[in-house]
Amino acid sequence: MKKLLRILLVILTVYLLYAFVFSLVIYAFENPTIGGKDQTPSDNQDNKTTRASHRVQLIASPQDALTARIKLIESANKTLDIAYFTFRNGETSLLMLGSIIDAADRGVEVRILLDGMSSLSSLTSEFLPILYAANAHEKISFKFYDPINPLFPFNWSKRLHDKMIISDDYLGIMGGRNIADNYFLKPTRWTTFSNDRDVLIYIDKTKGDYPSVITDMKNYYQETWDYKYSKPFRRKLSAKKLLESEGIREELKVNYLNSAYVSPKNAGSIDWLSHTMLAQDITFVHNPVGVINQDPWCLRALLSLSAQAKDSIFMQSPYIIPTRRMKSVFKDYDIDLEKTHILTNSTYSSPNHLSISAYQRHRNTMAENKVTIHEFQGEGSLHAKTYIFDDTISVLGSFNLDARSSYINSESMLVISSKEFASKLKGSIQGDLDKSLIVDPDASYRFSKHISPGEVGKLKQVVITVLAKITPILEHIL
Repeated sequence: MKKLLRILLVILTVYLLYAFVFSLVIYAFENPTIGGKDQTPSDNQDNKTTRASHRVQLIASPQDALTARIKLIESANKTLDIAYFTFRNGETSLLMLGSIIDAADRGVEVRILLDGMSSLSSLTSEFLPILYAANAHEKISFKFYDPINPLFPFNWSKRLHDKMIISDDYLGIMGGRNIADNYFLKPTRWTTFSNDRDVLIYIDKTKGDYPSVITDMKNYYQETWDYKYSKPFRRKLSAKKLLESEGIREELKVNYLNSAYVSPKNAGSIDWLSHTMLAQDITFVHNPVGVINQDPWCLRALLSLSAQAKDSIFMQSPYIIPTRRMKSVFKDYDIDLEKTHILTNSTYSSPNHLSISAYQRHRNTMAENKVTIHEFQGEGSLHAKTYIFDDTISVLGSFNLDARSSYINSESMLVISSKEFASKLKGSIQGDLDKSLIVDPDASYRFSKHISPGEVGKLKQVVITVLAKITPILEHIL
């Protein structure tokens, strides 16, 4: 018996070492795969032209964000393509599933692509039957991106981080919000409230039925859907389970139809034209699909815009971890750091202990290099990924300023050329800046009459201090 236990212990040790090396360490040493599309926003997509049909709207408040998603789903006539990193059980997900089932009952073809690891936490005994029921609908198809395979740890770190809904070929929404209650309704037991932003895209078909930025988004979605490790959510249900699934779907649909979000039957279609503003141009940018250690297309696009900026650069990201590999890419671009402002979480506001401990290592250097850093001290945490250049070009999407978003995850973002949109975006950001403190070159906070530093709990501070000792060897995957 003891001999058997020793053999099992050796096997377990070898397996853990194998998993550690090929899921984590490999990213520190393997060079990125360089090549593919040029992701410079000026000329990066096959169908990109300046089109008079492109219109946008900023979705800032959580209430508007949920409403906009429901309205997009209600507006679908033919297809719905949905991709999210997190789709967690709660009021938000149940409401959205109800609206999706209602759309499928109207004949809309629905595809839902979820991350294969993040979704594991969603597959609870309570939520799993609900997903089975939705997937059993003949018009709804689920897939999981790179689901965990214990024998092949190479892709464990590579996650689908996109967050988008595409309705037919003329409507879309992208941003930083996942589908969970703490992004729309309230903090949960385990999570703080996440302050975020989205952008809604509307293609005015009266200007002509031409390829658009929605076309580019749909092409990317199709490529990700067809990726060989995007696996169907398959489970053969018994006749009894199929009958139960019908009841669950009906319950979800009734819950949605009885909610305050559903449009009255006599309301007519939404006038998207009056709810949006014209953009001079919109470009869709994304990372490569299915590459283990990828060329950082999204990062390069942001650095290119930064180098072109004449007057101002603004960057907001919940995590800012400029690793050595990222800095080697920075050298390819001439960026004026003195005109760069960064807004991010403080130690007080960040719920991600690992990432904030890694950020602390780079914070002082950035401040010394004359980058103006604003750290959020308000309620909840910042989760938006927002960038503005010369008060004219805005970028929103899923991309964080860290190595994971640059080299590992699938990421996507929209580059919007519109002074009107940038002005509205700046107004939204100002609310966060008003609750933030500037970091001086000596790493202390600049005095403010209106804002005091948030009080960090002793336990949190101890945890972050301890994590700071190990994050230098992990920051390439954070």
